Amino acid sequence: MHHRCRGKIAASDGVNTTCYRQLALFRTSHEPIPRIGCGCILKEPLVILLYMKFSLRVAATLSLIALVSCVGQIKVHPEKKPETVSSSSHMVPTVIDSLEYDVLGSGSHASVTDGYTTLIRNPDAFNRLWSSILGSSMPAPDIDFGVYAVIASFMGQRNTGGFSVQPVRVELLSDDRVRVVLRNEAPRKDQVVTQVLTSPYVILAVPVGQADVLVMFEDN
Repeated sequence: MHHRCRGKIAASDGVNTTCYRQLALFRTSHEPIPRIGCGCILKEPLVILLYMKFSLRVAATLSLIALVSCVGQIKVHPEKKPETVSSSSHMVPTVIDSLEYDVLGSGSHASVTDGYTTLIRNPDAFNRLWSSILGSSMPAPDIDFGVYAVIASFMGQRNTGGFSVQPVRVELLSDDRVRVVLRNEAPRKDQVVTQVLTSPYVILAVPVGQADVLVMFEDN
């Protein structure tokens, strides 16, 4: 048995709930009044409205759960930065032309005992180098250093003869550099050699102008 009230409804099961006003606009007085589980006496349109609200809330909750489940499976890939290509690091220079060179001197008895290769672009440095190798017995040749550069390569001291430093080729590259390729040669195992200390060397004049020079050694 339910008792009507203005603000509250006292249900027979002792539960107090808010009472909603009847809306005569949607139902006549002689039609049965629907009841819900809480004990409230409500009009049918209001029951439908509450049911729709409840259904929407359930649907929204299920959608949120599905969305969270999907998000947990999404793999996020970081944005890739655009690749940059540097001409100096990625482009391999090609050979444009072969250059002629002059052998100014070569031999097996340089005064230096360390192995190294040097590039000379001025006459004073060249004269000092020439004198340290050959002394004053032979004057240094005249070199136009506006056109040529001098490359001197020393193998270092060896215990026997049969060693030498050989020029292989000089090339003009597509990046405007000049590449000088040399080769250090050693005697064969069955070759007869002199049992003296030697220090092989070679001195080249290469037409490089003001270009950068790259010196490489080829395997024997």
